[in-house]
Amino acid sequence: MSKAVEKKEFIDGIDILEHEQLQSDIVGLGYLLFSFIDTLHHSVPNRDQISAVNLIIDDILTKISKNLDDLVTKD
Repeated sequence: MSKAVEKKEFIDGIDILEHEQLQSDIVGLGYLLFSFIDTLHHSVPNRDQISAVNLIIDDILTKISKNLDDLVTKD
């Protein structure tokens, strides 16, 4: 891996690539929730749709929590 890429990936103890992925996940969550709410105007979602949305939200919130823990406990 080149030095420029290594420098971009890790600045001041923050994994930049992981941060960018998290931002992408949050934007995706926004689109997912917008679409899910839009479908509520037309029909009632089934249990599988609700479970899928819950799993994605849980995954993203877990990533956010882990990243925040890493930043807080960083020496």
